Formats: sequence, structure tokens, C-alpha cells
Amino acid sequence: MKLTEQEIKDMYRDFSAKFSNHLMRLLIEGTSNDVNVSVSPSRLQTVLVLLANWASHDVQRAILNIVGGDVMDIREANILCDKEQLKLTPWEKDCGNTHIPSVEMSTILWLMKGLVADKQAIENVSPFMDISTEMVDFSMPETKNIINKAIDKASHGLIKELSVDIAPDTMALITDILYFKAQWAEKFDELQTRQQLFYGTKGKASVPMMKRQDFMYYGETALCQMVSIRYMCMSEQDKSFVMRIYLPKKGHTPDEVLRELWDNEFLVDVEELKVKLTLPKFTIESKVNLKESLRQLGLECIFESKDIIPNCVKDLKILDITQQVRIKVDENETEAAALTELIMCAGCPPAEPIEPVVMTVNRPFLFEIAEEYSNTILFAGLINNIEEE
Repeated sequence: MKLTEQEIKDMYRDFSAKFSNHLMRLLIEGTSNDVNVSVSPSRLQTVLVLLANWASHDVQRAILNIVGGDVMDIREANILCDKEQLKLTPWEKDCGNTHIPSVEMSTILWLMKGLVADKQAIENVSPFMDISTEMVDFSMPETKNIINKAIDKASHGLIKELSVDIAPDTMALITDILYFKAQWAEKFDELQTRQQLFYGTKGKASVPMMKRQDFMYYGETALCQMVSIRYMCMSEQDKSFVMRIYLPKKGHTPDEVLRELWDNEFLVDVEELKVKLTLPKFTIESKVNLKESLRQLGLECIFESKDIIPNCVKDLKILDITQQVRIKVDENETEAAALTELIMCAGCPPAEPIEPVVMTVNRPFLFEIAEEYSNTILFAGLINNIEEE
């Protein structure tokens, strides 16, 4: 008997969180500790599931094992990546879109003129993913400009262009863009923002620190402090978007915190407490080549295959998978965009303490931007350093 969509979502409650945690640990391990890192785990998962829909049985099985587990099937993976999970409708029609987050997703399969794509294969995934196809000539210099304009538009100007050059033998390119913009449910008072020291891995820097004292969901473990900051979301759907901040306690590392979250099944016991939060304003720009991380996850086969998506386009080989992320956080809102690039060539209960809990985020910290009910991790990152202003 087939499981219902809700039963599938309940069964794979940690679908996004597990993948995000594993990916972040690999990226931190393989990156200098002076570098800030940010990715969109949910969109990388979606692109991998898209490939799985069109791949041979063996490659499909390998992808599903990594993104979901050895019992997941392609129907379940598609449901978990369903674009409708993040679609929002204003709760009150006249309240305007400022009261709900903007969550926009766009996937384009760019094909060399003359290549034939199976229309039915694309139609089969369209109910779950916003995907379109565009025919271009990769040998023409103006093609990259055409692609860059589409990226700039879909990311609302946060990401301007591809991070890699288009090789002469390029036959196909997938660009997947996630755009997110949301106001805090309770804004930080700009008048309270002060220059304070942030003790990064490269040394201390004077940076603008935002301050807010309010009731927030707060938790603490042996290794870290954690706070969940809500975004405004007056939508008809039962959704809640949050930024989670994980601040390692002195003497502990971000990697230790990630492993603790894994061991505790991504749950931190939280309660609604009065918190005195100090958080830096920050902008992070990150460009990550994901090829090595995907190999370490166990997906060597997607780079070895000389016919990676035979059920859509024949005889293509993956050359590279990269992701660009840009996130801006200030007193009023968060704005973020992620571009995943996949290049292919030919074959190839509330408590109220008397005194507030103090959480001063003045050293390296982890963050997530998540939809809370599905625990979909839209963005995840590590801030090691913040530039002085």
C-alpha cells in the first residue's frame, strides 16, 4: 500500500537536516578555518533528485541512498522536494506581501541547439519542480550573457553571473536558483546597534552588533547556545520560517556542534525565554565547488557516468557542480540567494526568568535558515570572520 504524502513527510522528517549536517561537516573539514562557508542544502538535494528522475536505475539508486536512505524511492524523493512545500499565500489578501517571506525557485535546463530532450521526462518532474528548458549555442560568446541575465533576474540582483567559464565542449547546463527574503517578526532596533569586537579566526574586528531583548526560543547543550529567531509569516499555509544561531561554547568547535546535533537527531530542547541577544550584522558571499564533497558522500558514480540522464538527454557527462550563495542580514530582514550550477559535456511551555539569558554572538558561529515544520534547510553556513566597517 502506498504511503500518503503526509506519511512520507512524517517518515522522512529529517530528510533535509541530515543532508545539511553531513554536507556542512564535509565542507568545514575541507575548508580553511579562516573562510566563511554557506550553502543551500535543500537546493542541492533538489538538483540531485532531479538527476535521479532521469538517471539509469543504478545511478538513481545511488543518489537516493545519499539524499534520503536506502529505502527511499523516487516518488518519495519528489514529494519531499515538492515546490509546493515552500509556496505561500498571504493570510489576509489586503495585508500585502511584506508580511510573508518571498521564497522563489527557478530551475533551467540549458541545452545546446540540436540536442533533443525527452519532453515527457521534463513533464513528469514539473509537478514537483519549477523547471524550464532553453536552447542556446554554448560556443557563442553572448550565450554566457544570456544565462547571466537570467541568473541576475531570478536572484533579484544578489548573484550576477556564473562562477565558472563555459567550456567549448559544454552541451548542457542546469542552473537552479533559490531566492529568499523575509522580515523579522520582531525587528532589531537600529538605534541599539553598536560597534563591538568580533573575535574571528583571523583576529578581532570591530563590527556593527545588533541588539534585542525579547522572548525567543532558546536552548543550551554542553557544547553550544542556540536561539531561534522568527520571520514574519502571515500566510494561509501552516509555515514558520526561522534563523537558528548555534554559538559554540568556548573550547568547542563548530564541527563538534554539528556532530552533537546529528547524535541528538537534530533536536535541541528549547523553551521560550527572555533572551538578551547580541548578533552581528553580516553579509556572506560563498562559492563552493561541490564535486569533492559529493564524492566523499558516496556519489562518485555521477561523475563517472558517461550517460548521466539517459531518460531525458542521451550521452551527457557531468563536468562540475558548484554553488554560489549570498546572504545579507540586518536589523530589518534577511535576503538570500543560492545558485547551483551543474555543467555537462558530451559523454559524458513558556518560562520567564527574572534575568534574561545572555547570548553574545561575538565569535565564530553556525546558522541555518529553515522552514520549521518541514525542517527544510534553505541555507546553512559558518561565519568565521566578519569584515570591519
